[in-house]
Amino acid sequence: MTTFFDLFVRHSSDPSVRDDPKWADQRFPELVASSPFQLWRPGDPIVFKDNLRLLIGVATWSGYDMRLLDMIAEALRRNPADPPTIDVFNTVDCRSAEDFTRYIPGLRDISQTPVVGFFWRDEQFSNFMQGHAARELVAKLFGSTSAEIVAFVQDWITGQTLAL
Repeated sequence: MTTFFDLFVRHSSDPSVRDDPKWADQRFPELVASSPFQLWRPGDPIVFKDNLRLLIGVATWSGYDMRLLDMIAEALRRNPADPPTIDVFNTVDCRSAEDFTRYIPGLRDISQTPVVGFFWRDEQFSNFMQGHAARELVAKLFGSTSAEIVAFVQDWITGQTLAL
């Protein structure tokens, strides 16, 4: 199975696809389809498991975002017992702040990815985060840390630099 980080790596380093800015974004939906996540767009049905739904917006050009999705998928494979609903979307589909609010109400002034919305079934509580804080909280929910994700990506970058 191809991982999300592999998508990032190939788009970053393979000369045959590196110059096509849409290459990774076009392959993202098929990768999601073979993962434990659901690709979600505004207007799609909203499904809850155990009253919790995570909606995670990622950028395919971000190794950190792609590694976060892999880390979650790995955690779900290790412990598949009743995970929450995890929907994902590609932030390339958001051209404006209004587009982001169609995915996650109240989310404005986006400056970093990932963006994460936490939804409870009866909407008694909802919250959203972005960037490092979002990655840290989601990573902790699945038994990891943002520092581990950053180290993984930095190790790959270092390996690429040494290979030159």
